[in-house]
Amino acid sequence: MKTIFLLLAAFSALFGFTDSIRSFSADFTQQIVDDTNKTITYEGHVDATRPDKAHWHYFKPVEKSVFVIGHKVTIIEPELEQAIVKTFRDEIDLFKILANAVKLDDETYLATHKSQQFTIKIRDDIPLAISYNDPFENSVQIRFSKQKINRNLDDTLFTPEIPPFYDLLRE
Repeated sequence: MKTIFLLLAAFSALFGFTDSIRSFSADFTQQIVDDTNKTITYEGHVDATRPDKAHWHYFKPVEKSVFVIGHKVTIIEPELEQAIVKTFRDEIDLFKILANAVKLDDETYLATHKSQQFTIKIRDDIPLAISYNDPFENSVQIRFSKQKINRNLDDTLFTPEIPPFYDLLRE
């Protein structure tokens, strides 16, 4: 679950660069490399709106949806027929992470959230990638494509629908 929180914190950093971004949609590829150089690659789509809503929909290698609304995270895993609902004590703030970000060059920023560092690539105010090391010392990189900003996103995108026969785990 901590890895999910880091993913959310990393994505939250994107909104700190410019006040002009109200929403963000993109396809993504998330690559995780462990200390033995084993690589796992995920593909999906993300939608997010200010101040605190996001929906990560993973398509490959397995389907999974991660919904964020404020402090609440819901993870739906169809292959396992389960949903996990977690409330974080710390808010997942889409604006605070980059308050102290350091600009390294024209496209690169370094942000820190609770001693976790995130390297963020931006070009023309469009997020390109986020990279960080997770708590297990895995190298994580999320690359975005087909980015769209400031589209009107329907609130139903951020409302998880849990089938009644799924196991529901609350943490």
